[in-house]
Amino acid sequence: MGHDIPRHYLIVSPSIRITKLRPTMILKLPEDLILKIFSHLGTIPDIAHASQASKDLLNCTKSPKLWMEFAIRKYGNRAAHQSIDLYKGDWKAMLQDDNKEGVHPTVERVWKSNYAYNCDDYYYVCLVTAIQFDRTKEELLVYVDARGESDLRHPQTSYLYSEVVDGREIMIEYHNRAAEFKSFLQQETAGHFKGVLSFRLGNVPTSGRKFNFLFANRDPRWSDYERITLLDIDEEKGIYENLQQMDGFKYLPKDQHPFINDTPQVERERWELHVPSSVLQSDRRRDGMRKWWL
Repeated sequence: MGHDIPRHYLIVSPSIRITKLRPTMILKLPEDLILKIFSHLGTIPDIAHASQASKDLLNCTKSPKLWMEFAIRKYGNRAAHQSIDLYKGDWKAMLQDDNKEGVHPTVERVWKSNYAYNCDDYYYVCLVTAIQFDRTKEELLVYVDARGESDLRHPQTSYLYSEVVDGREIMIEYHNRAAEFKSFLQQETAGHFKGVLSFRLGNVPTSGRKFNFLFANRDPRWSDYERITLLDIDEEKGIYENLQQMDGFKYLPKDQHPFINDTPQVERERWELHVPSSVLQSDRRRDGMRKWWL
């Protein structure tokens, strides 16, 4: 059974606030309930505002349990507990740092890039299944699952570039080849690449820009694969703020990756949504090249 909280203990407008008018009545609540109330405030500034109601409420904000509840609610139970050792057990320090050491802001969804000259007998596709922002290294991580014939180009030749609209003119401000490709396949197979590309951003401007991805193209000025717009960032935001507003946003521990729960069945179901069945069901071309499902 939960506690029945009289409504005059709280002001809800538009985010929850502890009223300054009757702090003594709030303090008559059980300690675990007071901490639960604090943990549901929207931000750390909200907690600071509420703590001004009395010295006793200020003392409540010093409880490690409060900051633990706050961290679990923001990052998830598993990610929060896996990160706490990085902050020497200090939950408040984790929140003040926004857990940069322990988690990557992540968006899991599928972007598709087709090869321009696909046909049933000659087919290539790159699926981007997730993007992450490494806030400590200032890198954008792009997770790809690419399939094709045995001459499928290596993802290391992929590019990321940004563009900004100046009046009616679109200017390309930044382009960079992937710094690294890390494979998640236990055994490399011709015609299949699955892993993560890292793109170093450094001091590249991000607000008001689009960031586009080109799979396996040696020159960013042309592409025989469809361009994918991964990020379309508002003028007043950065990459992190933009990711937080996208469908599929979550925090993932740095020691995990979006492919970690993939099975052959999960992968097959993903591809069935994006590739004609005639391609999936055919296992060999007439000229003997390895066909690209298995």
